[in-house]
Amino acid sequence: MLGWFNAFLLFLLLSFPVAIEVNKRWLKGKNKNYNQFLKKGRKMHPYVGGLLVLTGLIHGYLKLGRFDFHTGSLLLMVLALNGLLGLLYKRTKKRSFAKVHRYMGILIVLLFLLHYLRPWYFI
Repeated sequence: MLGWFNAFLLFLLLSFPVAIEVNKRWLKGKNKNYNQFLKKGRKMHPYVGGLLVLTGLIHGYLKLGRFDFHTGSLLLMVLALNGLLGLLYKRTKKRSFAKVHRYMGILIVLLFLLHYLRPWYFI
């Protein structure tokens, strides 16, 4: 159950940049309700990411009974690093951190697929 909850949290995290692009490209930022939705999403995004890392650790420990290196632990490390990049961007406002944060989202999707399809790929 916790694994599916984590997949849902990841979906929420990944849907946020998609929602921002929809607002920029198609809605041109003119829909008040959508802008309010994005404003709440911006506030929730870092908390959802932190919750995902925490529940991911719990999920891995409950499944394995120990901390062991496999695709899930690699995914968690990249998620945590991406969270730090997002925090650095928020504090410094350097666009390079934001760009890397977005591109790492693609890596996270690929690592999630690897974890889901082949959790013991490295062994």
